[in-house]
Amino acid sequence: MEDNGYAPTIRETAEALMVSSSSTIHSHINTLIRKGYLTHTAGGVRTLALTKKGKRPKVVTQAGIMRWIQDQGIEQTHDAKVYKLLSDLQEGIQSGRIC
Repeated sequence: MEDNGYAPTIRETAEALMVSSSSTIHSHINTLIRKGYLTHTAGGVRTLALTKKGKRPKVVTQAGIMRWIQDQGIEQTHDAKVYKLLSDLQEGIQSGRIC
């Protein structure tokens, strides 16, 4: 859309995503429309457009994860599995194993 100034066709989208079935892409596009990430004009050609919700990236930063872990108070948790999971995640980020 950015490169051409208009939306791709279903077939072009399928090719770009390396999916052989255009009906699969059509189903995914309808889901994105229903969830509010895309909009389109009924009966129009190449009328798909990103909504404001679709343009907003969902990004989770390492700093955000570390703040969340600290907010959980893992030292006080009595659930061994939760403690292990959170402490492994924290250690992975701090060591650079998880980027």
